[in-house]
Amino acid sequence: MAMETRQTGVFRGDCDSPGMDDRDWSVDRFDLMRAIRRHHRARLLKARRNHYGGDWAAIAGGKLVNTATPCSCWMCGNPRKYTGELTIAELKADLDFEDALSEIQKSTLVVE
Repeated sequence: MAMETRQTGVFRGDCDSPGMDDRDWSVDRFDLMRAIRRHHRARLLKARRNHYGGDWAAIAGGKLVNTATPCSCWMCGNPRKYTGELTIAELKADLDFEDALSEIQKSTLVVE
């Protein structure tokens, strides 16, 4: 049986189960992707509604959704660039490394 294509890009045809050829493919994957994208956009807008001191109405909603960090000043930007400090991720990595190193030292002391 030849495959037919709907205008929306969903394929129908060759199926092993009976009655699948007659199924109505009313939900298109492109419509579903659009719905998911709109859902996530609304979710991010709701989560970031208190950014900019709660005065996000003066700023386009698109900036709130697409840009989590409002600027790259010394307060918002990377601390290594402005103050020479380590980032939070680097501090956590150092702590994990120190914990792993102390575990190794403890295990070698027990064996000896």
